[in-house]
Amino acid sequence: MASALSLAALAPVAFLLTNRIFSPQFLIPIFTGLAVSASLVGLRTRGEMVWVGALAALAALAGALVFPWTVPSRPLAMAALTGSALIATLWLVARAAGAGRAGEPV
Repeated sequence: MASALSLAALAPVAFLLTNRIFSPQFLIPIFTGLAVSASLVGLRTRGEMVWVGALAALAALAGALVFPWTVPSRPLAMAALTGSALIATLWLVARAAGAGRAGEPV
């Protein structure tokens, strides 16, 4: 049940990250979905918690640099935002799918 809920929490995250149009307001549901999913898959070690938190922090920092349109590093910031959030999403999807398949508690 928890792995199914975790995957459901990540569905809007995946949609918003792969959407052609991006808005800074998308970061709120993205971070919420990542946090809910991370709590449901039961991150077991401090390292896993730090890893997901660091990816979210990188995405938040990059999000602050994406929208000053005059900044020349905007494409790099957008790539960092999308890349870090996608890595966290894919890792959590793999974790939830693996736990659900293996029959082990999440």
